[in-house]
Amino acid sequence: MKKKLAVIGTAMMMAAAITACGGKDTQTTTAAQITTEAPVTTEAAVPDDAQTTEDSAQAQGGAQAEEETGLQAEDGAGDVSHAGSELEASEIKPFAEKVQKAVAGKDMEALADLCAYPVYVSLGEGEGEEISDRESFLELDADKLFTDGMLKEIADTDVDTLEQFGAGVIMGNENNVIFNNVDGQAAITGINLQ
Repeated sequence: MKKKLAVIGTAMMMAAAITACGGKDTQTTTAAQITTEAPVTTEAAVPDDAQTTEDSAQAQGGAQAEEETGLQAEDGAGDVSHAGSELEASEIKPFAEKVQKAVAGKDMEALADLCAYPVYVSLGEGEGEEISDRESFLELDADKLFTDGMLKEIADTDVDTLEQFGAGVIMGNENNVIFNNVDGQAAITGINLQ
C-alpha cells in the first residue's frame, strides 16, 4: 500500500511538473508526434487525390492538438504544482543544506518555513494530502515526519551533486523531500515517507 501511494504521489508530481512546463516547445512537439505517428501509405496504393486529402486531415489534426495543448497551458487546468522556472545551480546547494539542517534538528518550525503552501505530504500511513498552510503543517506529528529513514536519507544526500529534473530537486530516495522554484525562490513542494 505504501509503495502504491508513493508511486501515485510521484506520478502526480511528475504530471503536475509536465503540465507546468507546457509552452511553445510542448505544442510543437505534440504536433510533430501526431504527424509522425500517422499511418504510412504508398503512392501506388492511394490515388493522388486521396493522399492530398489524408495530408490535409493530418495537418488539421496536428493543428487541433496544438490548439488544445495551448488552451490547457494557458488556462492552467489540472496544474496543481508550484513549479516555475528551474532553480539556478547556485540556489540548489544552499537550500538543500537548510533542509538537511531542519531535518537533522527535527525542527518543525524551520521545515515549515521552507515549504510552499499547499505542500504535498505523505507520511507513509495511507494517502498523502496537501497541507494548506504553515499552521496546518505544524500540527503534523513530528515523530511521524522525522523517521529514522527520513533522517538518514536526507543526511546522506550529497548536496554538491543535486540537480533539478521535471519533478524538481529530490533529496533522498524512498523517504524524500522535493523542492522547486516557487515565485522566484526555492521552496519545498513535497515530502514523501515510506
